Amino acid sequence: MKLIIFEGLDGSGKTSLIKSVKRELKKQGKEVIVIRGLGSSTIGESIRETFLTHNKLHNLTRYFLSLANMIQTQEELIKPHLKTPKIILVDRWLGSNFAYRVYPNQIDKKYYLFNNLTKFFIKPNLTVYLKINPQIGLNRKVNQTNHTLDVIESSPLSYFCQVEKGYQEFLKRKNLGPQIVLKAMEAKNSNFNTNQIIKKIGEIPNANSH
Repeated sequence: MKLIIFEGLDGSGKTSLIKSVKRELKKQGKEVIVIRGLGSSTIGESIRETFLTHNKLHNLTRYFLSLANMIQTQEELIKPHLKTPKIILVDRWLGSNFAYRVYPNQIDKKYYLFNNLTKFFIKPNLTVYLKINPQIGLNRKVNQTNHTLDVIESSPLSYFCQVEKGYQEFLKRKNLGPQIVLKAMEAKNSNFNTNQIIKKIGEIPNANSH
């Protein structure tokens, strides 16, 4: 199994990039599974609905709801494929949890709730971060056709600026495995990002050591 995580601000083109990567991998005859970090497990959709529609949830409540969903997703949708040749693409994972929940809200200034968290999760073979100016990302969401902003997307620009800083802080951690940072603007205008990711995935050994 190869586990590939995609992270990035709202409006970064992350979901479109995942679709493009999946399409190219399938052309190569690869078995590909796409998972939403928030919403794919049996309890995930209920958690997602609660998470995105209730604006009175405490920050800690959102944090632990997100963790509960991730644990369930890993046990239900990732671990069963550990010894298979499948490639699993995950749309948001630990990075988003840290950037959206821990960093902007200062759940704990020393991040003690997060520091030992990675030991409970399978280390990804590759983390892809799509970097975008928060203002551009927010504008994309606001102007997206037939899209109603959820509770998170309705947050002010200052929040997304903090989220972007949270991602940068997260990516400094040394126990995350290989990373690649790409300019989000290129995701919709060319095949550059897709090709870069396909190349990186091809360099990953087939056996997962976990």
